[in-house]
Amino acid sequence: MNNSGRIFTNKNFKSSKITGDIIGCGMRVHSGLGPGYPEIIYQRAMALELDKAGLTFSREVSIPIL
Repeated sequence: MNNSGRIFTNKNFKSSKITGDIIGCGMRVHSGLGPGYPEIIYQRAMALELDKAGLTFSREVSIPIL
């Protein structure tokens, strides 16, 4: 992992930076909390990490199933 916290970098993949940023947020949540909490705790922690990283997101968006 480099200094920016990104663990996924592939220059050929158009969304490599944002993908790496999201995975980095998830890794920080996982390493900070560890296992055993209810899902809502991880959801809230992930929202905090994504916000801290300056990433725009929506929680639990309904999408149609085709």
